[in-house]
Amino acid sequence: MATKANIWRDPAFRWTTGIAFVVVVAYLALVGLTWYQESVGAALQWSHGGATGLQALLTALTALAVIYYLIETRRLRLLSQRQVEVSERARWPLVAFTLEYEAVLPEWKGAALYARNLGDGPAVNVTISGLATSFHMSAVHPAVSALSASGQTVVAQWKQGTNQESIRHEVGNMTLCVKCSEQTGKRQLSWVWVGQPNSPGQFTLQSFDEGS
Repeated sequence: MATKANIWRDPAFRWTTGIAFVVVVAYLALVGLTWYQESVGAALQWSHGGATGLQALLTALTALAVIYYLIETRRLRLLSQRQVEVSERARWPLVAFTLEYEAVLPEWKGAALYARNLGDGPAVNVTISGLATSFHMSAVHPAVSALSASGQTVVAQWKQGTNQESIRHEVGNMTLCVKCSEQTGKRQLSWVWVGQPNSPGQFTLQSFDEGS
């Protein structure tokens, strides 16, 4: 029963079945017209008309079967392509940002803005634009050669003792555009993250683009 339900949900099957129904109705109408003409003595004979109509019906049904086969083959090919794309996307990186007021990595002191790869694949040749600079900052790193899955690195560093309110204000006004390649290098991925002044240290994803 589940198989039948799946078949009837298939648009190609419904389309082909509908056309076949129309052909059968047309054939029956032809047979009825032929019988009527024979009954009133018309030149068209039932035997000739019926055989011709049956041959036309079989030809039309064969053509419909071929069309359905071609549609189903194309549908399966597209489904296979989508499955491959989903599998590839599962291994893509996802570069996001978090603000930490305390040192997370031992080599850094003070508040820092971290780029984190939340995806399952490494990010290669990462570039970040929109990192605002100020006299409070001690370092800015807009380029990262590679960021492994679950990896993180500092992209902006504030001087020790900088007022947290000043840091939140600067981060809240940032709009960060990130570009990188996924592991195979086939696609260039980019994200635009917008700082939230009302949610200090938080970013909202504005857009995402997957180039080719």
